[in-house]
Amino acid sequence: MNDVPLWVTVALPLIGYAAALASELLRNGLQSRRDDAIRIRDRRENMQDRRDQFELEVLRNAYSSLNRLARAAMRFHLVDMSVAKEVGSYASRRIEDLTGAELDEEFRQAAVQLSSEIELVFDDNLRQRLKETRDALRTPSVMFHSNAVDADRAMNKAVTATSETQEALGVRIRELYLQAAPPQG
Repeated sequence: MNDVPLWVTVALPLIGYAAALASELLRNGLQSRRDDAIRIRDRRENMQDRRDQFELEVLRNAYSSLNRLARAAMRFHLVDMSVAKEVGSYASRRIEDLTGAELDEEFRQAAVQLSSEIELVFDDNLRQRLKETRDALRTPSVMFHSNAVDADRAMNKAVTATSETQEALGVRIRELYLQAAPPQG
């Protein structure tokens, strides 16, 4: 008849079932770990994308506000230079006399807006450069009864700083766009 002991006949199917169960549990555990790793990676990528989008928006707004401040500062400067030709000293006027409330308000709002955006810029060097440029653009407007040549030098320095800062902002904005672009190939 049959020479196989009864315990082997009972144990072999149980061992096979246990091995299949263990294999299935191991496979499910490994799949769960892979799924968790993918979720974590996707969450990190999503957070990085949101961070990059926020930074991009802040930089574009700062670029725009810097332009507005530079235009208003230049308009103030031109008015003050024309007054200096007649009066003999730079900024010898009252703001409301020659520039009007609109230019004064535009200059003030652009300076305030840029100041608030500067604090949101992530890069410390870029933030410092923006602060220095903002201050340089504001300098000529407070040079009351100054020498027109000195005020013109200060404005030229501010224009140069504005150009360099805009270039630095543009570099960072392009970097963010390039990071977000899908690889070509």
